[in-house]
Amino acid sequence: MCSVRFSWLCLFLLISVCHSLTSKQCKEASKIREVFLLDSEQCSPLLKSLDEVPFIPSLLLRTFPVDGITTNYVREVRGSLFSRVSPSPLVTDVRLAAVSRDALSDVIDLDVSATSDPRFVDFINGKRVSPVQEFFAHRYGGHQFGVWADQLGDGRAHYIGEVENSQGERWELQLKGSGLTPYSRRGDGRAVLRSSIREFLACEALHHLGVPTTRALALVVSEDRVLRDPLYDGHVIKEKSGIVLRAAPSFFRIGSFEILHVKKEVSLLQKLLAWHNMSPGQLVASVTNKTAHLVAAWQSFGFAHGVLNTDNWSMLGITLDLGPFRFLDEYDPSVVPNASDDQKRYSYKRQVEAAHFMLRRLAESLHEIATGIDRKQMEQATSSFLVYCQELIMERLCTRLGLASSSDDHLVAKLLRMMEQTEADLTMTFRQLVEATIQELEAPPRVLWGVRTLSSHGDYSSWLKAYLARAKRGPHLLRLNPRYVLRNWIAQQVIEEAERGSFDLLRKVSKILERPFELQQDAEDMGLADPAPMWARQLRVSCSS
Repeated sequence: MCSVRFSWLCLFLLISVCHSLTSKQCKEASKIREVFLLDSEQCSPLLKSLDEVPFIPSLLLRTFPVDGITTNYVREVRGSLFSRVSPSPLVTDVRLAAVSRDALSDVIDLDVSATSDPRFVDFINGKRVSPVQEFFAHRYGGHQFGVWADQLGDGRAHYIGEVENSQGERWELQLKGSGLTPYSRRGDGRAVLRSSIREFLACEALHHLGVPTTRALALVVSEDRVLRDPLYDGHVIKEKSGIVLRAAPSFFRIGSFEILHVKKEVSLLQKLLAWHNMSPGQLVASVTNKTAHLVAAWQSFGFAHGVLNTDNWSMLGITLDLGPFRFLDEYDPSVVPNASDDQKRYSYKRQVEAAHFMLRRLAESLHEIATGIDRKQMEQATSSFLVYCQELIMERLCTRLGLASSSDDHLVAKLLRMMEQTEADLTMTFRQLVEATIQELEAPPRVLWGVRTLSSHGDYSSWLKAYLARAKRGPHLLRLNPRYVLRNWIAQQVIEEAERGSFDLLRKVSKILERPFELQQDAEDMGLADPAPMWARQLRVSCSS
């Protein structure tokens, strides 16, 4: 995948494809990047050595006050946003489990061949490879499950530098699972193998679906063991450790503002606002808009995040901190992906509501430094969010089916009710509705198992007739409806094989999820587009990581 400026050939191909689509479909197709897949040799050359990674002096540390205490111990930090602290590398049999060729090139212009350098594992393990790198952790707070949790912060994550790539994009690099920081509270600073694999796969899977997200560049694992209670039921076990290298243009979150508001650090709050180069009203409006589009993308693909706390919510409107997430199998809006969520606060159907709560907390944090005009703008943005987000969700679902959202949303609403009542699979039902022939849809064969399940509904025939009369189906819709998503049972198979010491399946699944909209024989042979196995219903994932 090209990670640098388009060549004339890239531009020509993009224009050619978009010419045959509506402007809206072209924008969507561009977003998922399926319309301009090109070989890397058609682009400017990528960097071949770690020595060439384009690190820059940290803008964060040069903009904001830094904690004056350099000793690494758990404490309450005041008057600063960052604490200098170095990662603690894993020790025992540290191995490179997986890399994302795309993320390496997109973020730091690095060719995958550079991963064969023994220093690459050291780099992901928290060792310095450039004198420009600076190590630190971020202080923030947050509401967790609706309750203020006070200071939280990067308890097991370390910034390891900032880069500016060949496209002029600034990225922040961060390790997750890299050891203790002043914000570790009662934790050990580590991340287990299972949660590290899930985050690595999910970041890149979402990216290739066109969903805004942090990127995952690489994953290392170790035989270093940590104690965990996976389901918080008293069964503590020893688990392998992992570290993920992830990247984002910014890791600031709503909790970054909240902690300064609660602690009445007004001057620092104003400085953080200035970093975003917006007034309070503009910032809340911007985050509200981005949040609406993000949640709409999640809902349309059947993705449930699982932990929508304000310390996990990006100011950029990108998916952040992937833990007990889930892509729906059968369409059940009441699904709660997180086994730790006893209140069912973060079920799939309540994600819009949860996002609204977080936006309110952001506006609340900025209220004191906002003008009257800002306050009115913040109220207008947050009060309109629920309706706006629902409109975007319906628009995306209609677009995926080749319908016009302004006049056909009743068809989608009816489809969702039918899917819920028949427990039809969300991903495959949408895919097959736009892919199958009319004759196949009228009498679905077993291979069309998603639509076949849906067809058991008594209203299916009348709905199908109305849908086909309105839909503009065609090959372009395949670029909007994935065949492969990171289902929990797929991730679990990858984890179990990795626990046994093999990363072959991890790498295969990662590669398949780079092209979720394309029919791939390897994926078909592996059954990745098949119905979920019976044991998948027993899978439970919690915050334990």
